[in-house]
Amino acid sequence: MKSGSHLKILLIVVILLSLMLLNSCGVVKFPVYVYGLIDTEGNYLVQPEFTGIKIGKEGLYPVRQGFNEYYKWGFCDRNGNIVIEPQYKDASMFSEGLAPVQVYDNSGLWIFIDKENNEAFEKQFKYALPFSEGLACVQSAARDASYNLWGYIDKTGEYVIEPQFQIAASFSEGLAKIQTGSGSAGLCGYIDKTGEIIIEPQFSYAGLFSGGLASVKLSMDQETNDAGYIDRQGNIVIPLIYYNTSTFSDGLAPVLAGDTFKDALYGYINIRNEMVINPKYYMAYSFSEGLAAVKTDQYENSGWMYIDTEGKLVIKNDYSSASSFIDGVAPVGMVEYR
Repeated sequence: MKSGSHLKILLIVVILLSLMLLNSCGVVKFPVYVYGLIDTEGNYLVQPEFTGIKIGKEGLYPVRQGFNEYYKWGFCDRNGNIVIEPQYKDASMFSEGLAPVQVYDNSGLWIFIDKENNEAFEKQFKYALPFSEGLACVQSAARDASYNLWGYIDKTGEYVIEPQFQIAASFSEGLAKIQTGSGSAGLCGYIDKTGEIIIEPQFSYAGLFSGGLASVKLSMDQETNDAGYIDRQGNIVIPLIYYNTSTFSDGLAPVLAGDTFKDALYGYINIRNEMVINPKYYMAYSFSEGLAAVKTDQYENSGWMYIDTEGKLVIKNDYSSASSFIDGVAPVGMVEYR
């Protein structure tokens, strides 16, 4: 081995030993991301103690324990009590009594479980979304022509709409986004629950319908202001003038607006395309139960707070991450230095 290599190894060892010594003296601390649950007043229902937590429904919340490759997902209640022991590689929320979870083995496939942690049916999928309006959007793991394609199943695990789409999303107000074609050639449209295309694929991005409107974007270029809203017939009802748009809720929707993409910030419009809350946020989520999570600074691990529908900051706890409220509960993240 050359002397230069010896010196490099020695230098690395010295640096590591120095860091260990400084850490033992309390000088060096490392960031640890922890997550809990809050109520609509900003009070903690569950103190930040989990290494991951997601939006939940029906009184159960996907939670992660452990770090790196040793983590596992389970479910807790709104008080932080573990209801289903962490044992899965990933998990999503319960909806209509069932939840999709990723099994912790080499296959990495997804199954559905009930609230007693029983497997709902035998079929497994490459990926799966929660049930919505009686159907779940799933990605086929079958070793045939349907592999990787998306379709829709009922609560027995049987396909109602066979896997045939490159990308698909959950049903909302009777319609679901689908994508035909792949990569830059892929275009999004909407189907009904029979699988019939109702709005022809023509958008690069398409969101969920809410209040009869869905957010769409023509191009894949985030710096092009060609996002707006369509109605259930596919008519453009709010001009495609924004850089990004999201779902309407409580009569408002977050939009990324500005003279240029570099200067664009998020504000909120109403269904008449009037800017009700001026653009001033670096990120913004849709309203839920009268509150919306917004990012008030451009730094990576801070600045998330909650506003009301008048734009007033009502929860100012400065989280590292924040999610929407469901049934009066929202997951939030904090950074601790240990």
